[in-house]
Order: sequence, then C-alpha cells, then structure tokens
Amino acid sequence: MLLPSLLCGLLPASATKNRLLSRSARKWQIAASARVGSCIFWRVGELRIGAGAYVGPGNVIRDMNRVLIGDGAELGQFNWISGAAQFVPQAEDNPAATLKMASQSAITSRHYLDCSGGFSIGRLSILAGVKSTVLTHSVDVMASAQHAALVSIGERCFIAACALITAGVTIADRCVVAAGSVVVKDLLESETLYAGAPARAVRSIAGATFFERCELRMVPRDLAEALLKEARRARS
Repeated sequence: MLLPSLLCGLLPASATKNRLLSRSARKWQIAASARVGSCIFWRVGELRIGAGAYVGPGNVIRDMNRVLIGDGAELGQFNWISGAAQFVPQAEDNPAATLKMASQSAITSRHYLDCSGGFSIGRLSILAGVKSTVLTHSVDVMASAQHAALVSIGERCFIAACALITAGVTIADRCVVAAGSVVVKDLLESETLYAGAPARAVRSIAGATFFERCELRMVPRDLAEALLKEARRARS
C-alpha cells in the first residue's frame, strides 16, 4: 500500500483527498474538516489528523510508526520529519518514531524533526520561526552505540527560530526558548525565558499574556490567507 498512500499524499488539499488517504492504509484516519496539502508520506504506520487541523504543502514524513496531529493543530510547510525506530527497544507503549501534536499546537515551516525516540508538543505550544532541529537520537561515544530518547515540549510554550533540542529533553509548560538556543538538559521552571548554548534560565516572564491565550492563532488562518492574497494582488 506504499504507492497508493504516496500518490494520495501528493494530491492538493480537498475533502476527497482526506477520504482517499483514510482508505489508503489500515491505520490512517483523516478528519473530513482537516486540510492536508501536497506532502510525501512514506512508510508511515499510523496517521491520524484531527478535525480542523492543517498540514501545509511540501512536508516530507517518512519511516514513522505514528503521526498523531490533534484537532486544530497546524504543521506548516517544507518540514522534514523522520524516524529510525531501530535505535529504540520496541515495546507496545514506547514512543519510537512517533510525532504527537496536541490539539491547537503548531510547528511552523522548514524545521528538521528526528523523531526516532519520539517527539511530542503540547496544547497551544509553538515550534516557531524556521530551521529548528530536534534530535532524539545520537551516538553514545562511551558505549559506542546509538542512543534515543523522547523529547517532550509542554503546553503553551514558545520555541523561537533556529533552536537545537537534543535527545531526552523535557521542556515544562509555559516556557519560552530564545532563538538560537541549544537545549541539552531539561528546562523545568515554568514561565521562564531560556537562552544560550547551552540554554539556561535568563529571567521570569510570569504573567505573560501569551500563556493565557485560548486560541492557537492571533490572526485566524482564513483571515491571514485573505490578507496575503490581497497583498499579492496589490503587488501584481
């Protein structure tokens, strides 16, 4: 069933595409109201995309056991998402080669996500900007062996552009990670700004309005797309 799934994934977004994707593989389920642009899905075991979710064009998702995109979540354009589950001991409940996006979470565009050990991002959190890298597996030089571990981002977090997050890291709810930071250990103080290489606590940002919002987007997607089209027409 690899070829039908691949071909369906390359179709433009439509309700028909969602139905075809749901029928192309046994564990694939795409909500009728989701919008899934032209993407490459290759060797993806379980794919679930929730109601109102958005998956932009140009994403490559390959060699994944599970891809779970919650209701209203958004995955931007041209992201590379892959897993190498062989580096993780296989068990029924482990997160090997899994991407889990909670409802109304977001991953913007042009990021690289190695999900070998599993990667999860919590509700209303954003992996923002461009060119961030999540690495869930690496070489243990002492043992001369591959090591993989889950990366978990909590709820209502903001991860700015060009961050590097390494295997086994947990980021607590309501954290901000500054652009260019290198996260090599757990960041467990909520409502805190972290920055640097390695990332460390810089200051408290308690009371930030960002942490209290109830919607993912500050500008609704339909309005943002309409404004963009209007701007393009004005320039042409």
